[in-house]
Amino acid sequence: INREGLLELIDELEQDRVILSTNGYLLDAELIDQIKNVTVHIDLKALDPELHRWYTGMDNRNVLEAIRLLYEKGLDFEVSTVYIPGIVDAPEIEAIARFLASVGDIALKIMRYVPVGDLSRRPLDSEIEEAMKRGAKYLDNVSSSIENRSHPSGERIIIVP
Repeated sequence: INREGLLELIDELEQDRVILSTNGYLLDAELIDQIKNVTVHIDLKALDPELHRWYTGMDNRNVLEAIRLLYEKGLDFEVSTVYIPGIVDAPEIEAIARFLASVGDIALKIMRYVPVGDLSRRPLDSEIEEAMKRGAKYLDNVSSSIENRSHPSGERIIIVP
C-alpha cells in the first residue's frame, strides 16, 4: 500500500481504533503528522546494521529515525522485535533496548519466532524471559508474546497487501 492509500484507509476507519503495524520504512515526519490518532506497532528486526541488512535486504536507518520521530511527536507506539535463536537473541535485544532508552522510555515487545524453513527453531520461554530481563535493564515497559497480545481480541484486523 502506498502513502495515499494508507491515509485513505485510516480516514475510512476513523471511527474505529486503528493500529498500524509497520516495518517503519515509509514513516517520515510528514506521514507521522498525518496519523496522530493511530497506534503504531513498529517492527525493528535488528539494531546491528549488518544483521538487519542480512535479514531484510534493507538498511535500518529509516526505521531507527521513524522510532525517534514517533517518540518526539508523542504518538502512541511500541517497538516489537522477533526473538530468533542464534540470530536475533538476548544480546541483540539488549542492544535494541539500549538504543530505545537513548531515545526515551519506549515500550518494547519481544515476539516469539515461528519457524519457517530451517532458519532457526522456536525459542524457549526461558530464552525470551532472559531477553526481557536484559531489556528491562534499560526500559520500564518490556513485554513478550508469551504473556499478552498487542491486538485486542474481538477487534477487526485488516491486512493490506
